[in-house]
Amino acid sequence: MRQITSAMIPLAIAFAPLTVHAEPKNEMVGVWKLVSAVADPDDRKVAMFGDHGSGLLMFSSDLHYIAVLNNPDTPKFLSNSRMTGTSDENKAAVQGGIGAYGTYSVDQNGHINGGHIDGSTYPNWNNTDETTRIVTVEGDRMTERLIGSTGLPVVLVFQRIE
Repeated sequence: MRQITSAMIPLAIAFAPLTVHAEPKNEMVGVWKLVSAVADPDDRKVAMFGDHGSGLLMFSSDLHYIAVLNNPDTPKFLSNSRMTGTSDENKAAVQGGIGAYGTYSVDQNGHINGGHIDGSTYPNWNNTDETTRIVTVEGDRMTERLIGSTGLPVVLVFQRIE
């Protein structure tokens, strides 16, 4: 029977198979700028955030996200205070933007496969799971298809910011 000398132990360790737990690929990580947001009821395309809709999505590597989308042409409040807006000003502000934050998950191929909204400017979305969005990423272009809060199909397109 052969004995292993202390000089052979470092060699055995160096050539032993290593178990490496690599993080799954995540194609979502980064900052994405809104290109378009269109609701398409009865084949009539409606720009959800006006003709100049803008916004950002940010996906972190630790599976958190934040989204802010708005119509930059929404009229300013005459009172210069969001706490004292008129009914019409408040309605335009609510309809002209949406914000949300939460967590998301990806599958083994790095594709988004669900999420959880922790909080949103639309209170009905607070503490809800997202499972009905279809997200495709091709290079630096992301397309998201969903049924909006109005019940209409929505298509959002984003471009990754370098």
